[in-house]
Amino acid sequence: MSTGDSAGTLSLAGSIRTLATSAADLPADSDYKTTPVARYVDEPTLEVFGIIETILNAMTQTHYDDPANVGAGPYKCMVAWYEERDGKTTKDLEEWIVDSRMTTENGQQVNLVHVWVVSDSDPVEVEVKIYQAPNQAADGSYLDYGKWSINALLTGQTPPGRFYADADVVGGETVLRLSENMTYTDTFDGPSGSNTITLTASTRAIMHKGSGSGYGKAEISDWSYCWNYDPGTEDSPCYDGSGSFTLPASPVTYAYDSSTLALQMTDTGNNVVTKYKDRSNPVEIAYRYGVFDGTSGANVEKNRNFGFPVTYTDSNGNRQYGFYGAWQGHHQLWSPNGLLPDGTTVTREDYSGQTSGKNYTTRTFNGTLTKRLLSSADISQIAGIPVEIWIGDSFDLVFDATNNRWNKCLWDPQANNGMGGESCSDFTQGLASLIPDPAGRKEVSINYWDMGTNSSTMLMYDGSGFFETDNMGNKGMAFVPADQDRLNVWMGGSVYIEYTGDFTGGASGWEEKDLVSFDQQTWTPTFAQTNLGPFDFPLDREYYVNNRGVNFVVRRIAANGTANDYQVQMEQQLVVTPDNAATLLSGISYFAYPWDDPTNRSRYVFDPANMLLRDSSDSSAVTVGQWGLMAYDDNGTSSDPSDDIALNMQFNWEYADPQAGGWGAVTYLVDGSGNYLYLDDPLRFDPVTLSVNGTPINFSLEFDGWMHGLPDMRWELEKNHFELTQELASKIVNLPAGTELTSGSANYFVKPIEIGVILPTISAPANAPDLAPAAALDLSSLVLPAAPSIGTPPSGLSVKYVEGEAVQ
Repeated sequence: MSTGDSAGTLSLAGSIRTLATSAADLPADSDYKTTPVARYVDEPTLEVFGIIETILNAMTQTHYDDPANVGAGPYKCMVAWYEERDGKTTKDLEEWIVDSRMTTENGQQVNLVHVWVVSDSDPVEVEVKIYQAPNQAADGSYLDYGKWSINALLTGQTPPGRFYADADVVGGETVLRLSENMTYTDTFDGPSGSNTITLTASTRAIMHKGSGSGYGKAEISDWSYCWNYDPGTEDSPCYDGSGSFTLPASPVTYAYDSSTLALQMTDTGNNVVTKYKDRSNPVEIAYRYGVFDGTSGANVEKNRNFGFPVTYTDSNGNRQYGFYGAWQGHHQLWSPNGLLPDGTTVTREDYSGQTSGKNYTTRTFNGTLTKRLLSSADISQIAGIPVEIWIGDSFDLVFDATNNRWNKCLWDPQANNGMGGESCSDFTQGLASLIPDPAGRKEVSINYWDMGTNSSTMLMYDGSGFFETDNMGNKGMAFVPADQDRLNVWMGGSVYIEYTGDFTGGASGWEEKDLVSFDQQTWTPTFAQTNLGPFDFPLDREYYVNNRGVNFVVRRIAANGTANDYQVQMEQQLVVTPDNAATLLSGISYFAYPWDDPTNRSRYVFDPANMLLRDSSDSSAVTVGQWGLMAYDDNGTSSDPSDDIALNMQFNWEYADPQAGGWGAVTYLVDGSGNYLYLDDPLRFDPVTLSVNGTPINFSLEFDGWMHGLPDMRWELEKNHFELTQELASKIVNLPAGTELTSGSANYFVKPIEIGVILPTISAPANAPDLAPAAALDLSSLVLPAAPSIGTPPSGLSVKYVEGEAVQ
């Protein structure tokens, strides 16, 4: 595992800087010094109680217990609602109406709080009773949860959803109880048609929490259950013809002490399994970082606009939430309604200290032209991590009976002293790549043409040899080749490969992963324990590698059996916008593919008025993607290609069908004066050398509210079912607080602000926590009480607090 210690400053400006020389020199009241660090145990099986702290933190923003508010009547708040999703914290701004008062219950003073969560689509009525307020530490964590109850009615659902939770102190332990019941309607395609199903989900959980130990039990509905199927061949497992289905909920029991967490659950094969995790040797992963100015310590997000939440009214008159954001300059307005019609009014919702946000209208273009910017990277940045590539290869295999092997044969224009001819090489290492994956993401077609009978035979490769097959993929007779028998091979789709650095036997240093299954819902692959074998990485071949949003271009430039055989570059993209098109495209006459014949190749020109790429021959819009276009200057002679100059600038064109939407489309917000609102480009830092397991590795990092360029280890854990192995732990790269990054003459300090604490899986310890008390808990005792009845929300109120701050 790496602590990410910097191995040196990589810029002259950093060497001669006379500003703050370390984070310790920043002002005590700076954002860097005052921003808290949130740490939490990231154990998905125990996330059920995370909603409790989310609610308590939201309640704190309302100042419900301020003497000036208690008994003073209802008031309005804009509350920041934070949720952890996939290791990242998301934020929505919600309108709450709060009415806090004191009352008496069984002779005890109770702070009774009514809350109306105002929403056209998801209104909620909540009754909170606080008998003893929670006790928080200075860092925001909870020393104890106090004594209270929360009773909620989700009136936007049909029938209304229910949520109830309470906390008590029993025998010196906090006892938390939670139950909920929700309905949700979704449509599932399958052979029987498109089926709309009303799903019912429930959660029941009890936790006994002491100072250093505790135990509990939970039943949580499996929301993914309905999507675990192939819609092309079967119906959803939730479809039974009734139109409704109750999701399964398997119990999880757990107990913990100061050193061990014990978990007992049912696996996918309905087997009861017990796992143990080490609390005494946790591993930390920094999920989110803050970046701060190197001189003042100010949070860079105060002066840069990387994105914000919005609200809008949909076609049914309902208020909806969206988010205006950008990834590498691709502006998008994410919404539950997909692409919004041009001219839709949206309201910015991240304002603070004022009562309303600014309005904008939407403007969508269905195509995006981007300039490719490549910077040097290191192959070690993707070593040991499966990455997806797209392939489209055709070649012949010729059997060499003398050496009992198959040779891969391709046309080589340089063969025979430049006359051209076939070039063949041993393909033994690459045979495993001919095995198709069961998920269907990689397609392999193999054909043998029998010259004697003038007939074609379809073949398949299963790892042991070639066999005859049919259109359904059924395995037939073994194919026994004769010398110089020739097979025609086509491979397409995507595969997962992994750089291992193993060049044994002339291997490429890469291996192909054995894809067992692929989850379309979460876009998550599952691999076999062992790899298929070496991946055939051709010399001079360039692959576009994606590792969860960070793009690399990898080219094999030599075959010496070392890591230096590969040139690795990280790709960043500069999007052409309505306002920068004139400058960015200055001097460019047209775009074309550099490998096409200059005398008759297709030429494309950009239409900045409509933000469209057009075919110069007929001015028609280009409605399919074009990647790797080279920019050319026609040298003032548009009809004479002989003197055209390649400008050494590459562009990509992406297009989305206006009816279907998609990645190629961009949506901008436009203010009342017609000005486009552009979000700030990510902060792109100079390369920094980090020590990873004692090895210095160069990283190219960028920041847009999230740090990009480091391995996404949370995703790696998710693929491994949150089993932290030594191999995965060795891939973790954390930037310690105070790490200095530079961008030209500017310097910044980094601080982890959200840290996931991962408990490694271990074998059963000698004195494991006793699961018997947890198993004895009776979840059937958790019966939802009567729904709250707090009446209609008061009207005519002004906003008193925004994210906990009093409105000025």
